[in-house]
Amino acid sequence: MKKKIITLTTDFGEGSFYEAILNGKLMTALPNATIISITNNITKFDIRETAFVLRSSYKSFPEGTIHIIGVQTEISDSIPLVAMLYDKQYFISADNGILSLISCGKQDKILKFNTLSDTVNNFMSFVESTSAFASAIVNGDTENIASPVSSFSNELIDLSPTVIDNELHGQVIYIDSYSNAVVNITKEAFQEFVKDKKFFINVKSRNAQIDMISKTYTDIGSKNDIEGRLLAIFGCHGYLEIAMCYSNVSQLLGIEKGSPVTVSLV
Repeated sequence: MKKKIITLTTDFGEGSFYEAILNGKLMTALPNATIISITNNITKFDIRETAFVLRSSYKSFPEGTIHIIGVQTEISDSIPLVAMLYDKQYFISADNGILSLISCGKQDKILKFNTLSDTVNNFMSFVESTSAFASAIVNGDTENIASPVSSFSNELIDLSPTVIDNELHGQVIYIDSYSNAVVNITKEAFQEFVKDKKFFINVKSRNAQIDMISKTYTDIGSKNDIEGRLLAIFGCHGYLEIAMCYSNVSQLLGIEKGSPVTVSLV
């Protein structure tokens, strides 16, 4: 049997003992598994940010990887623990809307964990149940602890850009570790709107405009004059990204999640 990979995506914070508890339970249940943290720095309780991070990263992992999501870990009869098979990988999470945002209705299978761990502490119930679920998936024994269901208990629709008065209106959905601002405008949506016309990308206000898409972060000028220059690029995640060479664009322009970004045709 191939060595199983398990990833963790949480809002526990780096160095948190919560991650250590979950790691320990998983290592006990699956001593031969490789456990990798995608990130423990999700903004607290932010399920849309969680979904974006996983959509952007899961394809780099091999088939059969199990992704455990520790964001809004409260589980109950109305918010069960579920596992989703999507794109030949498994995702385990409280059924709080995250998985519907990741799969956009294209999941292959949804399994509902039948019996929550009998513990007073809800976090420990999540840890115990998640470890048991992951172990059952690895061992091909899910029928004893889970039941197939046709849909999620809680479903969310992803935020999409809108066209108003011949402008494409989007918003910042993520600030990455370089303080670049990721916008909810995909390359496909941008190209469909712009076609072969000239455009301006307006960041927060019309005082910060960009009139081209860069191929790299440094192709906007010579090495000596690019620092601090604003640019737009489509990142590895496929979304429009607002950046500034060797500078903190989010801090300098006051950009945060939810800040408006508009594409206007000339």
